[in-house]
Amino acid sequence: MTRLIVTVYLFSLLAGLATAQEQKLQRLNVVWSTIGGTTSSLWVTKDTGIFAKYGLDVQLILILASTRAASSIIAGDVDIGLIGSTAPVLARLAGSDLVVIGNSTTHAIFSLMTHPSITEISQLRGKTLKTLGVVRFGSVSDIGLQHALRNINIDPNRDVKLLQIGGIGEMLAAMKAGGIQGGLFPPPLSGDAKQLGFRELMDPERVNLKFAQSHLSVRQAYLKENSDTVRRFMKAWIEGIHYMKTHKDFTLNVLRKHTKSEDPSALEETYRIFAMKYLPPAPYPTEESVKTILELIASSQPKAKTAEPKDFIDPSWVRELEENGFIKTLYR
Repeated sequence: MTRLIVTVYLFSLLAGLATAQEQKLQRLNVVWSTIGGTTSSLWVTKDTGIFAKYGLDVQLILILASTRAASSIIAGDVDIGLIGSTAPVLARLAGSDLVVIGNSTTHAIFSLMTHPSITEISQLRGKTLKTLGVVRFGSVSDIGLQHALRNINIDPNRDVKLLQIGGIGEMLAAMKAGGIQGGLFPPPLSGDAKQLGFRELMDPERVNLKFAQSHLSVRQAYLKENSDTVRRFMKAWIEGIHYMKTHKDFTLNVLRKHTKSEDPSALEETYRIFAMKYLPPAPYPTEESVKTILELIASSQPKAKTAEPKDFIDPSWVRELEENGFIKTLYR
C-alpha cells in the first residue's frame, strides 16, 4: 500500500514537472555544507522533483565547510544555502547582509565520538594532549565542541588540542588513521563511527546544543530582488519536509544515497531525529537559536555581546505560508 501511495505521489509530481517544463525552469544554485540528516530535507525535495514542480531547477552544491559556504552566498556564487548555523551569524557580525529565513532543526544533533581507549570524560585531560577534530574553526563542529567540553570542565584551549580537518567525512577518516582521537559527529556518521569501534563518549542529549544545526541563509539584497523565487523555493522546501515526514522508506533511501551509510540502525535513528523529532512542519528561524550562538561566540567575537538576535533572522517567509494556510493544507 505504501509503495502504491508513493507511486501515485511521484506520478503527480512528474505530471507537475511536465507542465513546468513547458515553461523554462529557473536555475537556482543552493549550497549545503554538512553530510548528515540536517541536509536531508533538501535532498528529499530535490529527489522527489518537488523543486521542479514549483518551476525551479535547483542545483545542490556541496561546500564542506559552513564558513566557506557562507562566503559563497555573500559573493553571489550561489543564491541560497542550508549551512552550519554559526556561519551566517559570524558573517553578519562581520558586516554582511546574510539573513536566516529558516531552520533545519531546533537543536544541533551531535555525538562526541572518541577512540575506544578513551572510556571516560576525565581521560580527555592528561599529560599528553588529546587531539580532537573540527571541520573548520568557527563551524558548528568547532563552537559546539568547545561548548560541550566546557560543560564537562574541559578547557578547549588548554586541556585538548583542536585540529581543523576540513569535513565531517574527513574527520572520520582521520579518526581511523589515528590522526585525531575524537570529535563531534552527526547521525548517521556517528552510527558509522560506532560500527568502526569508536566510542560514543557523549550522546546528543549530553552534548546538549540548543541551537539550530543548519540555517537556511540568503542575502537580504537577493530577497528584495527575487521575492517570487524565494517564495517558490520556500513552498517547495516546506512541501519536501512534509514528504520526509510522511514517506519514511523513500527518505531512508535518500539518506542512504547521499550519506553513503549502509548501517540500517544509524539510518533509522537519523530519520527519527531529523524528520520526526527536531524538524517542525513550519521551520521558523528563531531568536533563541541565534541568541545561544551569540552567547557561545561572545568570548572570541566582542560584537556578539551587544548584537540583537532579531537582526539576524527574517521569519516572514515561513509565517506567510503558515498564515495563508499552505502548511496546514499539506498536513490534512
